[in-house]
Amino acid sequence: MYESDVTKFIRELMEKNPHLAEEQRKARSRWWDKKIDLEEQRRYKEVQEPIRGYYYYPLPEPKRPAPPHAQEESQTA
Repeated sequence: MYESDVTKFIRELMEKNPHLAEEQRKARSRWWDKKIDLEEQRRYKEVQEPIRGYYYYPLPEPKRPAPPHAQEESQTA
């Protein structure tokens, strides 16, 4: 059966250093196995700004209605 060089390397490394498996479990628990605070996540989502679609160019400004006095001037002209 074919075994890649990377697979062989990792297998041999684990055979030579059996303590690595325990260190892997400790590192996983340190970085990944954490309790999730749902209330904190909810607050974070509420205050987070929306992500812009494309960072290199600004989004077009929304069109605002003309002030009422500008509309009156254009009708009288």
